[in-house]
Amino acid sequence: MISLRQDALLLSLKPFDALRLIPEARDKATWSSVERSWAGQVTVRAAQALAYVPPAAQASDYLRFLREGSGPWLEAWTGARERLKALALGACVQGSPALIQGVADQLYALCEISDWALRQPQPDYPDFTHGCVDVDACETGALLAVTAKLLGEELDALSPRIAARVRRALDRRLMEPLINHDPQVWLLAPEDAPRAAAALMTVALLMERDDRRRWLALRRILKLLEGYLKDRPADGGFDGGLEAHLTQAMAVNDCFSMLSVASGGEVELRDEPLFVAMAGSFVSCHIAGNLFLNPGGSMAPRLSPDLLFRLGESARVSALCGLAAWLRRGLQDEAAPPFSQPTEPLLQQVMNALGRDDLMKQAARSPVPEWVELPQSGLLAGRMDGFYAALTGPAGQAAGDIVLFYGDRPLIIGLPQAPSTPLVNGQDQRSSPGAQDVAHSGGPGWHMLSMNLACAYPPAAQLVSWQRTWMLAPSEGGLRLMDVFDLDAPGQVAFRFITPSMPRVQSGGALLAEDRVWMEFDPGLAAQVDWVTVPPNQRHLWGERVFRLTLTTPQALPGGNYDFLFRPWAGGV
Repeated sequence: MISLRQDALLLSLKPFDALRLIPEARDKATWSSVERSWAGQVTVRAAQALAYVPPAAQASDYLRFLREGSGPWLEAWTGARERLKALALGACVQGSPALIQGVADQLYALCEISDWALRQPQPDYPDFTHGCVDVDACETGALLAVTAKLLGEELDALSPRIAARVRRALDRRLMEPLINHDPQVWLLAPEDAPRAAAALMTVALLMERDDRRRWLALRRILKLLEGYLKDRPADGGFDGGLEAHLTQAMAVNDCFSMLSVASGGEVELRDEPLFVAMAGSFVSCHIAGNLFLNPGGSMAPRLSPDLLFRLGESARVSALCGLAAWLRRGLQDEAAPPFSQPTEPLLQQVMNALGRDDLMKQAARSPVPEWVELPQSGLLAGRMDGFYAALTGPAGQAAGDIVLFYGDRPLIIGLPQAPSTPLVNGQDQRSSPGAQDVAHSGGPGWHMLSMNLACAYPPAAQLVSWQRTWMLAPSEGGLRLMDVFDLDAPGQVAFRFITPSMPRVQSGGALLAEDRVWMEFDPGLAAQVDWVTVPPNQRHLWGERVFRLTLTTPQALPGGNYDFLFRPWAGGV
């Protein structure tokens, strides 16, 4: 993907002085035209930032953080970065001398910190050389670079030493380790690659004046980004939750957008099928309202409409733009987060501000795709006659977990700590490599979603195969879940279903969703209902507890074929 465009980038890369990635604060026409409510919020937060003093943290606090993952260092570090973001944005909108002075003070404070990295190969005091380079160090560098570019003229009026101090810190801490390629200082997890690439590219394009060094830095960054993308599923799916997926997709978007601008449009990667698929996966996972199919995370993830809209625009996925506008219409204005809570990179906040008017003008739509097929990511879903059924099995998550809605009513849900998956010979699933034989088939009026769960169980389960299938067809009179399994030796299995409301068990079935849907099952299965405590971050959705319906085979079996039929209930069974 990217390696094939490097020659084109080399030939088309704009000189430093001709490159304009972001509007500087002196561009009054641009900054005075940003959406008014956003500008008002930024002004208020900037005033708060002037009064905010990040808590003090000593070198020993850094050591404690590395050893224990706690202490005042993280709060102080996050507060310092968030204060600079707020001051920089406020200075662009308002431009008061107090804000400019505050920006200068905070820039110096961050440059003087010995080590920007929050990861180290072993706990030790902060490094006074260039230190290790992790994703936090990269994003701190990008924050300084964007701030210096936005307010270059205003900062130079105070003193040219400010910009020189920032450039020296960026060169020593990021550009030199990047260009010289010292592998011992780089501490990047695979999932951090797009964020690090976007931050490093921001620094290289905004601050590196030497054309040769800038090109060498870009080559390293492109290699880092391509290494991440080549391991992504081609269907654009995700394995760490939708919030993390949006963070990574937007970092890729930032890289591709900067490359397009830096090359004068000669290198355009936002039309690549993988990137388009990554953007489209948010539409594919939308259930209804603010609910999403989100294995391993909350079904109501915190997804920024601004980021979704810009991602949809970049990838030309109009359905995502409409979904972002729909989510924005229903979003209540929230209080600004505390300075101890990290927000999006400053570059993204600037671009969000410039795109907010277009978002507010976008026609709001809540897309409801008839069926979804992301087999490499282990995600399948379909709709029929008011039902929404999904089957999930991505790597690292529960294989064969099911989600079922009727209208806007959740019937069966999957919680990370309590999935709706079978128990086999008393064995639960281990860390899953991902479901196998993931397949969707369908035609006019019917869909079949299927996957094999056997690989997710330990040897003690003595499981040979377990094919779990949703059948959506009008002739069925509802939706049918089919479980077909084989064991090495006769054993006992239990089918588990997590439901938000108390199921009313009767002979051969149970009433779900406060008696709106009838779930029919083999009367020979022994039914038991207990409850599961909901994690605090999901209680706004389901309350403090949900219910688990467990249906157990009465005796040991060498295998089996069990059906579960779900259909609307009208007062009779």
